[in-house]
Amino acid sequence: MRAFLAAVLLPAVLLPGTPIAAQSRVGVGVEFGYTRADLDGSDGKASQYRSGAVGGVFLELHLSRKIAITFGPSLAQKGGIAPVAGTQDSDLVIDLVTIDLPLFVRARLPLGTFALLLEAGGVPGFRIGCNLELQQGNVPSSRLPCNDPTLVPVGTFAPWDIAVAGGVGVGIPVAGSEVGLKLRGARGFIPVIESRDIYNRSFSIILTLPF
Repeated sequence: MRAFLAAVLLPAVLLPGTPIAAQSRVGVGVEFGYTRADLDGSDGKASQYRSGAVGGVFLELHLSRKIAITFGPSLAQKGGIAPVAGTQDSDLVIDLVTIDLPLFVRARLPLGTFALLLEAGGVPGFRIGCNLELQQGNVPSSRLPCNDPTLVPVGTFAPWDIAVAGGVGVGIPVAGSEVGLKLRGARGFIPVIESRDIYNRSFSIILTLPF
């Protein structure tokens, strides 16, 4: 019943001329931050975190003073570091770069001067970079693209991913606007390597700057 009511009422909320639509407004902003990425799943349990970055732009549709929907492209570094079995001090770095298209529902809850920021949604994305790098003592010794023929036994790397993500943070008033500082977690559901139980996972500290 709730799903039926949502399907009936949502179009009315978004149609021009309705009270909520009249109050809504569109904003834009940028966000960037630091990411710790690793690989989840039974085939990725031994992986370690690798540092990276995330950054992008977004459109924000304000449905009310407290609720907004955001969408926009972002560039993210993902992957992980896995120890090489049978060796000492040797690691295999899976270096992934993706363009993501996160779609979030965001809530802003006033707390006096500051505000509590909450977000949740889905993050489809497609891979634009993929390399495997062998390191010995944290020093790179070789690097191959994921489509190199010699990597056929490893498996085929998926060209896209779909993740769920959520975040919590604080809104800080600055010069008539509000800067957001958030902690965001995301977990993919498309295997990084086809037919293997291994998925992208990341935790990010993100600074949001609306215009």
